Amino acid sequence: MVDDLQKEKINAYNAYLVTMLADRIGMSPENKIAAKRQKCDFVLLSEVANPTVTDVNADHLKVDFAVFKKGDWAKPAQSGSIATAQATDPTAVSLEAVDKLIAQLLPTFKQK
Repeated sequence: MVDDLQKEKINAYNAYLVTMLADRIGMSPENKIAAKRQKCDFVLLSEVANPTVTDVNADHLKVDFAVFKKGDWAKPAQSGSIATAQATDPTAVSLEAVDKLIAQLLPTFKQK
């Protein structure tokens, strides 16, 4: 994901931070410290998740995401889910979903 953003001339950094056992994607204290240290304008948090019963494609994985903008780490500026295609290789379909996510978010990142 970071490589794709950097190819588009977005100054992206992979923080390798993990938020576990949360019911929604949100900025942890560690995320906020890393964002400040790296002077980030945006933070993109994502996770590959199992679908819920209410998802349209309940048998597919999905990539949940939230974009946070500097100055307002409390609530995401944008969030959502990208469904993956159905396949026997979860890694391949997750990467395809990440490509769709990057294409969807590029305009947000380019407008600082």
